[in-house]
Amino acid sequence: MSSSTNAPSAEDEIIFYDLMCAAPGECCSPNCWRTRMALQYKGVKFRTVWVSYPDIKSLVGHTQPGKEVPTLPVIQHGATWIADSWQILQYLEQHFPSPPLLLPGAGAQTTHFFQCYCESVLIPSVRLCIITKAPALLDERGREYFIRTREAALGVSLEEAGRGQTVNAIRAPLGPVAKNLSEYGPYLGGNQTTWISSSSASSSGLIGGTTPLYRPYWGCTNRTPASRCGSGTRGSSTWLLRGPRRRGDFEARWCIF
Repeated sequence: MSSSTNAPSAEDEIIFYDLMCAAPGECCSPNCWRTRMALQYKGVKFRTVWVSYPDIKSLVGHTQPGKEVPTLPVIQHGATWIADSWQILQYLEQHFPSPPLLLPGAGAQTTHFFQCYCESVLIPSVRLCIITKAPALLDERGREYFIRTREAALGVSLEEAGRGQTVNAIRAPLGPVAKNLSEYGPYLGGNQTTWISSSSASSSGLIGGTTPLYRPYWGCTNRTPASRCGSGTRGSSTWLLRGPRRRGDFEARWCIF
């Protein structure tokens, strides 16, 4: 996080740096979608700058000194830059506290643990399955960059890496999530929406339409055009992960603005 001596006003527009996708205005990055949901839920005034994969380092690399491969999301508020969705959440909670996403019943440490669970367990469980589909979501330059860098890291083609992989691998990691919902729902944060719901929904968004494990209700999702969901104007609906309705079923549901 970097800051300036002139603190930005809450009235200043936030610039949100999101990953550029194949279709103009579509959101396809689960990490960026997490931040977009937080901005929308809080009703924060923002605009989106779409960044292709190969341009991330030159555009926002200064926000992550020492990091060889900088990542999105990044926000700019006045002269203040913040990288990483968790750090962005801390900033938004401080400067735009209402409505809160860190509630007393799900404090910062518990919430951060669940985000780490999504990033370290849920997504990796199906990474090799979805890695072959990811290039189709990206713009042309981003697609070439993604394929070249991922194949170099894996040492094999994306097709070979994904051979034999299925989304069913996520069933076991989702077990604790479904159990928590069935015992303490309707939200993963209890009776109200929290950052935990955002972490889960954004992590599962990439595979929402590819498996019977999920029953998506597409309102404003990670594939919704920004013309419909990127203005930063808060609506009356909420977003959530909710389930299960029947034994063995896990429902991922988005009802967003």
